[in-house]
Amino acid sequence: MKILLLRDNLSIFQVYSVEDLDLSIKPLHIGVTNDEISVIAPTNTVPSITINRNDGWKMFKVEGVLDFSSVGIVSSISSVLAKAKLSIFSVSTYNTDYILVKIIILIKLLKLWMLQVLKLYNKCDSVAKFQC
Repeated sequence: MKILLLRDNLSIFQVYSVEDLDLSIKPLHIGVTNDEISVIAPTNTVPSITINRNDGWKMFKVEGVLDFSSVGIVSSISSVLAKAKLSIFSVSTYNTDYILVKIIILIKLLKLWMLQVLKLYNKCDSVAKFQC
């Protein structure tokens, strides 16, 4: 599994109407329920009028198209982070999963993942086995 850190600084916010959004913005994730309209978008594109707003997020993308029968992708990532007491915000699309973390914990997260990768690498007899 490859995980890619996307470059944009993101915000998670709520709006009164989808009409308040520029739908050409990328990345853009909109969740609409009976109770709210929640949005994830680059911080520099957030509308001036929002109901709630939380800035300072970075997004990781799980690379590749994931099949609906794939199980435990987000769980395998979030369990490692939960053990380190690092909170996440996860989003799934038809093709893949995304994990959002606050910028202030990004350094801790990267160190944690590097330690996990090193542990996995040390368990393998060769670089070829590291591919599993």
